[in-house]
Amino acid sequence: MKVGKMNGNHKTLKLTINREWFISIATLEKSEEYREIKPYWLVRLFRYKSGKKIKQNKNAEQICEGLRSGAPVSKFDIEPIDYREVQFFNGAHFSEQLPTIKTACREIKVKHGNVKWGAEEGKRYFTIELGDSVEAWLNGQASATMIFLKQ
Repeated sequence: MKVGKMNGNHKTLKLTINREWFISIATLEKSEEYREIKPYWLVRLFRYKSGKKIKQNKNAEQICEGLRSGAPVSKFDIEPIDYREVQFFNGAHFSEQLPTIKTACREIKVKHGNVKWGAEEGKRYFTIELGDSVEAWLNGQASATMIFLKQ
């Protein structure tokens, strides 16, 4: 995952994703993306309410254990980072040469995932709720053949 800046202070969350879920998001079938509740994702998706970054250490693991077991996010005095956009790359690395889709990041929360979208039954995830429209890019250029709006 990379964090990029767009339009001043607006942040873009950059993620790689496999083809099946890439297509499901591009066609607006899938409206959430999941990441396991692990310190790696905690430090990239959340910060302390004071604005301080969360460090990937023993404290981060304790927060993750609590979130996995059902504790609310508010118990740990953390909040999601204010990402405005999510950019998905269809591949194992970030490259402008890969097929890319962009959508709004509506919210990041902790909740049970949807099994039809790849989540395990009864498992909690960091859930990235996606916008109602998608822009597609190929080789760094907007693709007129793949811009979808949810009706």
